[in-house]
Amino acid sequence: MFAVVSSGIYQTSINSVPYLASLIDFPFQSSAIFLELLPGSLWYPVLQCRSFQKTDSPATRCITVCPFPSTLEPDNQMDAMPTPRDPRTPAAGKLYQSIAIAICILLGLAMILNTQLGGEAMWFWYTTVFHHGVKLYSGLHMPLQPLFILEMDAWMTMFGTRNIVVEIPSVFHLVILSLGFYFILRESAWKDWQKAFVLLGAFMLTVGGHSYRFDDYHVTTETFILYSLLLLLIIARTEDVRRQFGLIAVLGLLSGFAITTRLNDGVALLTAGGFSLLFLARSRKFVSLCCLGIVAALTVLLVVRLTGDTFPVYISSTLIRAAASKGGAGSLAASPFHMFANTVKLLYEMGKRGVLVITIVAAFGYYVQRYQKPWMKYLVWLQVAVLVVALAVIRVKRLDLLNGLPISIAVLLFTPLMYLVAPIALGRFVLAKIRHQEWDSREILAFLPLAIWASYSAGAAAEPLTNYYAPVALFLLLVPVIQPFRRFASWATPSFVIAMGLVGISGISAKILVPYQWQDYSYSPMFVNRQWYSHPVYGPMYIDRDLLQFSRAVCADIGQPHPELLSLPYPYPNYFCDATPWRNYVQTFFDTSTRATVEHMMNELNTAPPQWIVYQRQLFIMRGAERLYNHGQRLAQRDLDDMIMQKIATGQWTLVDKKDYLQDPEGGGWYIIRTHP
Repeated sequence: MFAVVSSGIYQTSINSVPYLASLIDFPFQSSAIFLELLPGSLWYPVLQCRSFQKTDSPATRCITVCPFPSTLEPDNQMDAMPTPRDPRTPAAGKLYQSIAIAICILLGLAMILNTQLGGEAMWFWYTTVFHHGVKLYSGLHMPLQPLFILEMDAWMTMFGTRNIVVEIPSVFHLVILSLGFYFILRESAWKDWQKAFVLLGAFMLTVGGHSYRFDDYHVTTETFILYSLLLLLIIARTEDVRRQFGLIAVLGLLSGFAITTRLNDGVALLTAGGFSLLFLARSRKFVSLCCLGIVAALTVLLVVRLTGDTFPVYISSTLIRAAASKGGAGSLAASPFHMFANTVKLLYEMGKRGVLVITIVAAFGYYVQRYQKPWMKYLVWLQVAVLVVALAVIRVKRLDLLNGLPISIAVLLFTPLMYLVAPIALGRFVLAKIRHQEWDSREILAFLPLAIWASYSAGAAAEPLTNYYAPVALFLLLVPVIQPFRRFASWATPSFVIAMGLVGISGISAKILVPYQWQDYSYSPMFVNRQWYSHPVYGPMYIDRDLLQFSRAVCADIGQPHPELLSLPYPYPNYFCDATPWRNYVQTFFDTSTRATVEHMMNELNTAPPQWIVYQRQLFIMRGAERLYNHGQRLAQRDLDDMIMQKIATGQWTLVDKKDYLQDPEGGGWYIIRTHP
């Protein structure tokens, strides 16, 4: 049964399109009318009338046809359960989304080119040492997951270790991630230009953190999660049982990959994915859960087997010891709850102006829809004008906009909403069951970004602005797919699109100004103070001039090929000087290395140290890590620092040079140390 919206609301039991057309009094005088039923909107199909004009004939007119079940009252007609978009029907236009994808890829390529840092080369050396036969866990006692290293090992084995060659997988990561946003937005019936702004905003939220890079395990994990969300959306509209189980098997594979890339995120994905299947799978829900769990478990076992280590050793290194480096299991479990409180506090302290601007733009949209309906066709442009005026009146600084403040505001605003929307969706399901009403099962997917955000909080000491915001992007991607504000779509949709556009544009500007910043590693704007340098071992690299000068000076101080060199905490000096890390101590950073590893290294330094040590003393960063991850107690790296300084002071080790490159705020620096002739 349908309700035809023309000059009013009518009810008819006739489903025939030709008969339906005859009931409508079209004000066309000289047009040939053709009707077609489109599977466009999530909330109602669209009956589109196409007219082929004569010289003086009017333009096309659209008539809307809404599901109008007899069990619903007329006031609630828009609450009918949405119908997922027919996957065989292409989205309404792709031009603007294609432009958005091109912008994302071009920006990502610039990010890859402009990121060559003194704090990197960790993954390179882990891969190199592993390739030469040292096991990751029984040999290196690495607390990190292995899949990213296995990927790099396969690539470097086939194509070599030249700098440009090693960066090519970063380009693949970038393209696959960008296309993932597009594929998810295909599930929405929004207009092409609207989805383009959402795509751009979601991409910039994902990569907009200052420390985001495409040659790191975060991007691969977030790609697994993004495509898992896509699979869950497809499962929601899949009726064929065999296809359903095939999709669930792929979902299990991606969950296993995520677990063996970043453990917390992978477990969160598996848990939220399994929970969602209880609502999304059309049949055999228990068997679906078993299939998901079995495939994920087999994937983890296969990946661990490829490392050559036993499963107990893997668990000991990546679960028990790794948890201790983040403050212990108790801190990890409490972090998601602290995250909510910390976010609300920060939103009140630094986000009030941003929230006020968003509120003004949305309120103006409501005003136009309610009282100035003739203005509706200009609503987007009017809201953009209101946005510009509001930013000026409220005195939001131009520099803040250029530096990505809207990204921070979006994270602080939508994080509490994630915590609230997920239980609301579950409550709507319960009410729908009680009242025997339709309910869109895809609303349960709100639990997925919430679960991933809870996982992120555990790794970031419950600090919301830690530069990794992919769960917020996932949450916002669901808006055009599920349309939670469908009753207010006429003004809420453009308000949301404008907000995402602001996030995207501001994020692009911020990345151009600061392509990468992490801890005390910070560099010039893109293509500023950089040059091409031909490294004797790794070939051409586009490198920061200050970093190049520092690195060449370090190698000159050491003054010999293939030296016995230990770099603390990260092995970039080993990379640039082409020296394998001493006794395979690749990195000793505060939250990615265990106390046992650092203490064992200290014992070896006392008895038989390497000839050279390059030590970056990071007192300010160390103090923050002790506060965030160790309950304010001393880290093992503090004991290491005391030992190094004591040996220099007593003359046991010789301080050859001290460089202030990227100097620590509390008086640190880079110490070039010779321990023996």
